[in-house]
Amino acid sequence: MGAITHSCREEEHAAIAAYLRSSIQQGGNGSPLYISGMPGTGKTATVREVIEELRSEGLDFDVVLHFR
Repeated sequence: MGAITHSCREEEHAAIAAYLRSSIQQGGNGSPLYISGMPGTGKTATVREVIEELRSEGLDFDVVLHFR
């Protein structure tokens, strides 16, 4: 597993990773993932860490990120 730099987000990191890993392994047939929260709480950093982790596992996928 990749290094988690936002230790207070370990549960969220694990949940996001499990959801995306499952979706990728199913050929991308999962539902979109919506993440919300107050600014500065680590949402973007956590998602980027998960993406890096999944790629280091050898999973091949494209990512579409939409920020507001």
